[in-house]
Amino acid sequence: MSRLNSMWRVALSLMVLSLLVITVKPAGAVPWGQRSAFVSPKFEAVWRRSDDPSVRSGRSLYWGYEPWFDYYEFYRESPNGLRQVQYFDKARMEINNVSNNDVTNGLLVVELVAGQEKLGENGYDNAYRAPADRVPVAGDGYATNSNSPTYASFASVATTSNNQ
Repeated sequence: MSRLNSMWRVALSLMVLSLLVITVKPAGAVPWGQRSAFVSPKFEAVWRRSDDPSVRSGRSLYWGYEPWFDYYEFYRESPNGLRQVQYFDKARMEINNVSNNDVTNGLLVVELVAGQEKLGENGYDNAYRAPADRVPVAGDGYATNSNSPTYASFASVATTSNNQ
């Protein structure tokens, strides 16, 4: 009987630990839903220089109308191994080097085409996965736009490694 109680305690402890792991997230991260606020004045300044209606004057958007998702993603050289990113409809902004707070255009398209996520400054920091073969370059998603080229369809003609 005590063995059965012990097994139940272990199972209950694992369930509680699993719930804790699932609910803990980096500060300021919102892994679901929409968020239309800039999480950094640096991101907002870059966006205003290119996509603010006062400077756009009829041309298409570079980033998108507004930010919609922010998160902290793994990046070896950033403090605590996390970099702040903000996603827009067309691109991702990143702050990789916190010491100088430079905002860079994220390598989201490169990652989708190559199937390689850059997790640090060195090639060995990359995480490899399959290219995005069910994500269309334009449109409402693969289910409704299966004739559109996907990011993976550009893998054989795109330069993604920059000779590194």
